[in-house]
Amino acid sequence: MAEKEKEREKSVGAAKSGVLIDLGTPSTDNATQSWPRRAARDASTWLESLLGSVDAWLGTGAQPALALGPYVIEQPEHVYGEGGYGRVLRGLDTMSGEQVAIKELQVASSERRRSAVVKEVAILRRLTDGASPHVIAFKGYFERGEKHYIVMEACTGGELFDKVAGGDLPSEDAGRGLFAQLVAGVRHAHDRGVAHRDLKLENVLADAVGALKLADFGLAHLHRARAGAGGGFEPELLKEYCGSKSYCPPEMLAAQPYDAFVADVWSLGVCLFALLAGFFPFEEAGNRDWRFTRAAKLQAQPGGASTTRAIFAFYSRPCPFSAELVTLLDAMLAIEPARRLDLQGVAASTWLLPPDQRPAGPPPPPPPPAAAAPSAAAASSIEEGAELDLSTTLVYRGAGGRASVDEGAPLLPPLLSRQKAKSRVEG
Repeated sequence: MAEKEKEREKSVGAAKSGVLIDLGTPSTDNATQSWPRRAARDASTWLESLLGSVDAWLGTGAQPALALGPYVIEQPEHVYGEGGYGRVLRGLDTMSGEQVAIKELQVASSERRRSAVVKEVAILRRLTDGASPHVIAFKGYFERGEKHYIVMEACTGGELFDKVAGGDLPSEDAGRGLFAQLVAGVRHAHDRGVAHRDLKLENVLADAVGALKLADFGLAHLHRARAGAGGGFEPELLKEYCGSKSYCPPEMLAAQPYDAFVADVWSLGVCLFALLAGFFPFEEAGNRDWRFTRAAKLQAQPGGASTTRAIFAFYSRPCPFSAELVTLLDAMLAIEPARRLDLQGVAASTWLLPPDQRPAGPPPPPPPPAAAAPSAAAASSIEEGAELDLSTTLVYRGAGGRASVDEGAPLLPPLLSRQKAKSRVEG
């Protein structure tokens, strides 16, 4: 009896370990099956169990896909994009079979980041009210341990930035159609009290058929609804700096309280200029950039010379834009927020009308006159703000908006570059 009890305990211990070690012994209870056949069968079972245990121990077995409701991360190694606090992965809607984008965020280490994620989700839910075809669709929000996941529609056509930076500049007519979609997306957001605050070409995505979608509301501000029958949203002046350098409005860079809706119009104007010109109007809208300083002086003159035409004149280039487009860009890039065109005015601009509906306008104004070539002594005093004809004396080097003297060489504009936004959830 003692021997049988030991054999039974040995068998139970082996079963708990997950590995079969009993290859089988002859038994008179199963006379219909021969010993060699049963031995081979049991050996096969033991080998499969052993290999499975080894795979599990080494971690070489297939890992189950992470389930987020009806969504799964289809290919963890396929990253659509990556930022300071997370990445966007390729996912699948198991109900419809459609591809989705899943934003994965690490938030456990910071309560501020967690609050920012919750706010972004609230904004995305607000935007689903009467969803716009030009704002990326929100599908769901999930928490799994230390990670949070935001599920959105997948835009497989890529970023507008990549198309423009690659030299594929649209014609003015084609740009009109693209910009109209972007304006529609921003209007949808503003109508629901959401100011984006990081409008840039990298945050405009194309879907599989080429339709543009406004994306990445991580820095957006959600305005409070105004009480009463009039509706609308409470006016607010914000103080928080956020966004990407070359797209930020001057009032934000100057650390002045700003209206986020008006700030979006400046960024939208930079997007339009960059889309059609292939370079930024300014490296940054502050005193560190001589272009901005010159443009501010021109706008301060009686009558105000065209900022758009002046920018092209900086590089001794003729302005290729129509008079209607120049008028629109000048109004969107007004340095004083109170003089800047509002979004409703942008949507109603003559340039966005079909050609047969545009009224006949006055002829375009002449470009600003070129100043006389300065001496070498004057060129050396650029930091003191000397009045120079920079288009003939300086070559822009791209270091913090600075320029260095190089007589006789052409001045180069600030070329497009991918920019990282300053986040309000640092640390």
